[in-house]
Order: sequence, then structure tokens, then C-alpha cells
Amino acid sequence: MKRSCMFCQHKDVCIQRSTALFMLYIQTGRYDEVEDGRKHLDVSAECSHFSWDVDAVASEAGIQKIGCRTAGSIIEKREPRGAFYCIEDGKYVGVDNRTGDAWTEEFHSEIDCIRWLAGEEDDDDV
Repeated sequence: MKRSCMFCQHKDVCIQRSTALFMLYIQTGRYDEVEDGRKHLDVSAECSHFSWDVDAVASEAGIQKIGCRTAGSIIEKREPRGAFYCIEDGKYVGVDNRTGDAWTEEFHSEIDCIRWLAGEEDDDDV
């Protein structure tokens, strides 16, 4: 999952993105293109205040937040299949059970856990 305005927690209040949408409307005069732009316009490459929206990334990748008791059950029984995470003792525990192997990893931040479950490399600021 690459860095994109769609996954930024500031997307609804971003001046840079709003200005780009406004310019699109001024240039085309077509409101339908602005609506499409709201869904797809990405100015994150020039953005200095980008911040991952955890819920958007998790939703896009089909990752579910669960309780740690449920996570233990998934690890033990290898069912159900999918990608999950829980919070245990202030750490985020990711459980990747898409293949039935219940791979687990511990993280200090929620977004790092979500990005690992989404198959992300750590190329955030490249």
C-alpha cells in the first residue's frame, strides 16, 4: 500500500488537496470531475504533513482489530483465515493467518502493525 491522500488522516481538511480540487473545478467547470477527484486525487508526493489513517489502511487491506483472547484462539486453532491485530500490554500484536500459518509479530505502533499485515515494506519516506 503506497502513501496516498486516501490513507492520510488529514485528507478532509488538507488545504493543499482542497486547493488542487478547487483548481480542478475552476479549470474544467465540471463538478462531476471534482467528485471523482475527491475519491482519487493524490497530492501526497508534495505533502509535508502526511500522516497515515490507520482505519483507512486497515479497511482497505481487510485487517480486523480483535481482542487478545480471540487472537490466542486464532493462533491455536489456525481459524478463521485473515489478518488480525490486538493490543496487549501496550504493544500491537499482528496475526497473519491468511495462509493458515498464523504468523505473529509484535509492534510498538498501530500503523507499523497494520502496514506489516498489509504486506508493506518500510519505504514511507523514500
